[in-house]
Amino acid sequence: MIGFKQENGKLTCSFLNNMTTEACASCEDELFKKIREVKLPVAFDLSNVDYIASMFLSVCLSVMKEPGVGDFTLVNVRPNVKKVFKIAGLDNLIAII
Repeated sequence: MIGFKQENGKLTCSFLNNMTTEACASCEDELFKKIREVKLPVAFDLSNVDYIASMFLSVCLSVMKEPGVGDFTLVNVRPNVKKVFKIAGLDNLIAII
């Protein structure tokens, strides 16, 4: 469900489908295990994601608080997903590229 790629001092996590509450719950442990293991800046690649549940917003905020991350960005965000971050007021807190 998540692809991990480490390059240029950054961990990119590619989500392969919509991030429903169930999808977030099923991948959260794997995601945080990898983030804690590598202790690098993190990018979430959302190119395959058309929908995010509120739990995904919580996951993003938790990643920002992880020791060692230092930098967290969202890349390849589709307009409808970007709108959710804007409505939640997180577009000023999380770098969206």
